[in-house]
Amino acid sequence: MAFGFYHSMVTIPTDMQEAASTYGLTPWQRFRTVELPASAHSLIWNSMMSFGGGWFFVAQSEAISVMNKDIKLPGLGSYMAAAIERGDNHAAFWAVIAMIVLIMASDQLVWRPLLAWADKFKIELTESTTPATSWVYNLLRGAYVFTWFSEKLWQPLGDRFSRISLPRKVRVVSLRRSHKRTLSYILGALLGSWLGFEVFTGIIAAAQALSGALSLELFLHVLWLGCLTLLRVAAMTVLATLIWTPIGVWIGFQPKVARFAQPLAQIGASFPVNMTFPIVVGFFIFARIPMNWGSILLIAMGTQWYILFNVIAGAMAIPNDLKEASRVYGLRHWNLWRTMILPAIFPFWVTGACTAAGGAWNASIVAELATWGDTTLQADGLGSYIATVTRSGDTPMIILSIGVMSLFVVLMNKFLWRKLYAFAERRFRLD
Repeated sequence: MAFGFYHSMVTIPTDMQEAASTYGLTPWQRFRTVELPASAHSLIWNSMMSFGGGWFFVAQSEAISVMNKDIKLPGLGSYMAAAIERGDNHAAFWAVIAMIVLIMASDQLVWRPLLAWADKFKIELTESTTPATSWVYNLLRGAYVFTWFSEKLWQPLGDRFSRISLPRKVRVVSLRRSHKRTLSYILGALLGSWLGFEVFTGIIAAAQALSGALSLELFLHVLWLGCLTLLRVAAMTVLATLIWTPIGVWIGFQPKVARFAQPLAQIGASFPVNMTFPIVVGFFIFARIPMNWGSILLIAMGTQWYILFNVIAGAMAIPNDLKEASRVYGLRHWNLWRTMILPAIFPFWVTGACTAAGGAWNASIVAELATWGDTTLQADGLGSYIATVTRSGDTPMIILSIGVMSLFVVLMNKFLWRKLYAFAERRFRLD
C-alpha cells in the first residue's frame, strides 16, 4: 500500500500540481482534491492484495514455532496449522472453504463497492461505456445516512482542517508559529535520539550474540544461500511478469471480465501456500521434481498476484480518451502495446514487481521448507535456513540470516527498484 501510494504521488500530472499551487490549496485540500483521488485505484488494488497477503500468512501468524516453543492463537490460521501438522485433509478442506466464503463476502461488501466508487477519479475527458458497478455501492448511495454523514460530519471536518492548515501568509501571530516550529524540532530531535539509541543498543546486542559464534566460512555459506534465494526471487518476478502482464491488461480492459476474475484472483492471492502442501509435496515426489526448483512454484503461488493486481489497476486507470484515440489511429498489437499500454502500466508494474520481490523473500521462509504430516521437502536457500534455525532457537544464526536477507533486500531496492521508480517518474507521466 505504501509503495502504491508513493508511485501515485510521483506520477501526478504536473499541470494538476501547478493548478493546486496556483489556487493556493492548503495541505489538507491538496491531499483531499489531488493526491487522494490520484492514488485511489492504486491504493484500493494494493489494499486488496495486502488483504490477500494477510490470508497467505495467516497460518504462520497464529501458530508460531520459535525457540523450541509452540505459540498458538485461536483462529482459522492455527486451525490450518493443526491440520497441516496432523496431515488431516478433511480439516484442511473445511478450513479452505471457510476462507473462500470470507474472501467472497469481502469482495462483494468491500472491494467491489470501493472500485465502483473510485471509477470517478480516473483522469479522463470521456467516460467509459462500461464503468465498474456494484449493487452494494448503489444501495449505499441511496441511503440517507451517508448523505447526512457527508453534510454533518465529513464536510465540517474538511472545513476545520482547511482552517487549521491555512497558508502562512494569512496567519497573524508569527511568534506562535515560531514557537510551534521550535517545539516540533525539539520533539523530532528527541524521537530521533531515542530511535538512534535503540538501533545502537540493538547492534551491540547482536554483536555480542554473534561474538564467538560467527566465522568467515559460516558467513560465506549464509551469503551463498542468500544468492540461491535471490535467483529464485528473480526467476519468479520474470516469469510472473511474462505470464500475468497480458492477462492483467486483458482483465483491466474488460470490466465485465473483471467482475468474475477479481474474486478468483483474490482467492488465488489469499490461498495459504502451506495448504497446497498435500498436493504439491505428493506431486513433487511423484514427478521427481527437486525442491530447489519446485520452491520457485511455491514462492510464485503467494507473490505473483502483486504483479497481476497492479497491472489490472494500471490498465483500469488508463483514461478512456486515450483508448478512443488509439482506436481512431488504428493502433493494434505491438504498436498499441508500445505506444499506450506499456507506458501507462509501467509505474504500476514497478510497484507490483517491487512488492512481489519483497513478498517473495518472506514467502521463501515458507516455500523452501514444505512439510505435510511426516513428509518434509527442503530446498537449499536462505528461507529454509531461517525456518530451521528459528525452530531450533539458534539466536546467533537467526540474527545472521535475517541480517543477510535484509542486506539483499536493501541492495535490490537501492540499485534496481529506486532507479525504476525514477525512470517511471521521468518518462511515464500523464502530463
